Amino acid sequence: MFSFHFNSCLEFFTDLLAQLHTRRFLRTFLDDAHVLEQCTLSPLANGSAPVGGQGFQPLLEQFAFYLGFEIADHSGEALSESEVLSTHLQKVQERVGKGLRMEVKMIKHECEFECVDASAEMMIITASRNYE
Repeated sequence: MFSFHFNSCLEFFTDLLAQLHTRRFLRTFLDDAHVLEQCTLSPLANGSAPVGGQGFQPLLEQFAFYLGFEIADHSGEALSESEVLSTHLQKVQERVGKGLRMEVKMIKHECEFECVDASAEMMIITASRNYE
């Protein structure tokens, strides 16, 4: 039952991606929502769904093709290999930067807890010495 709706939704997204004037807006939304990744990891894609799922894999392949189609979203011109590579490297650089910023925040957060724990231990040791 639900597989019919997923198939229809995926087919609708593919049709919208094939049109230039809707592609530039929809592609940003689909990338941000990780629709391709969610669909790829779903039980319908790997065949472990209890019922339905027939025809989902070919639709998913077609959707992935149109989502990754190498054209400029605003002009509709084909992108060269160097433009595709620079776009990919820019996305990788952004993600690495986000990961490093998150790691620095986590390290600062851990250091704050370690300092608080260390000062609390010192207070406990000092307090226990005073009572002896």
